[in-house]
Amino acid sequence: MTPTAAGRAILKEAQTIFTGVDAIKQIAEAQRGHAQVAFACLPCLNDWVIPNTLCQLRQSLPELAVSTTTANSGAIVDQVRADGVPFDIVIQDADDGQHRGVTYQPLFQDQYVLYVGRRSPLYGREMITYADVLAQPYIAYRDEFQTRNGGLTAMIAQRPRPNVQFRTDSLAVMKHLIASDDYVAFFPRYMSQQDSYLQSGAIQRLTVVDQPLTFTVSVVRRRQVALSSQETGVIENLEKVIRSAKLNPTDLKEGVPLSQN
Repeated sequence: MTPTAAGRAILKEAQTIFTGVDAIKQIAEAQRGHAQVAFACLPCLNDWVIPNTLCQLRQSLPELAVSTTTANSGAIVDQVRADGVPFDIVIQDADDGQHRGVTYQPLFQDQYVLYVGRRSPLYGREMITYADVLAQPYIAYRDEFQTRNGGLTAMIAQRPRPNVQFRTDSLAVMKHLIASDDYVAFFPRYMSQQDSYLQSGAIQRLTVVDQPLTFTVSVVRRRQVALSSQETGVIENLEKVIRSAKLNPTDLKEGVPLSQN
């Protein structure tokens, strides 16, 4: 069925009315101090990128309340598709076609590096291979390497999986075990660059020279869902933090290893 010209005009006016009602609700909520933005993101974004963004938001949007949760990228994208949440932040899969109905807005590129502690035989090495990784006891984050969850699991899908000896949903526990024993785990280079274990020398990060592990961090949105002014403000402030930290899509090229520092 095709709507008549009058029908199309009515639909257009209805859309205008609905948009206006949403705008009024946003203004009213902001004036009451109840404007809220909730989104899911990668765990390591909460190390310093999201906290720095919240500091920016307190200056530009002081009435805004922000709520974040963390999960693996695959689960986050599934949530965007199923629930129609406005946006989340994920590792963008190489094959965008598997997630129809969503669109990605690239933020910056990062690279997985291996965290090792002083008790690891790899500590002090200048470079390692993927075979070196497989020989170490590995700590996995949640259901990493068990289910289709995007991110690191997807990157090494065609390679043997690490020797997982322990699983946890706590990055703090992972880092503590790496620093105090011979466990290893992959962490993003840039998103974790302000880690206190790294700065103290208790943990060293190593680049895997024969396995490209660079990836793009992106905002994922459902195509049919429009962002509110507050949600747009969160993304804009996030981009400011990224620019000030000099994280951008041109920093890394796929397959080109970074320095080991």
